[in-house]
Amino acid sequence: MLTLGVFGGKYLTDCQQEFPSIWFEDAKLNELKKDISLNYFSVDASQSLKQW
Repeated sequence: MLTLGVFGGKYLTDCQQEFPSIWFEDAKLNELKKDISLNYFSVDASQSLKQW
């Protein structure tokens, strides 16, 4: 999932120390904000917290 740019590369960017480093070796991440161009399908399929 991380190599496919899930959630625009913003998934798990604030807690990487809690997980094995191998998970992040080929991950497409953006520490600052969601970047849809990192997503494999280049589609923003996210919903806001309000919608959840």
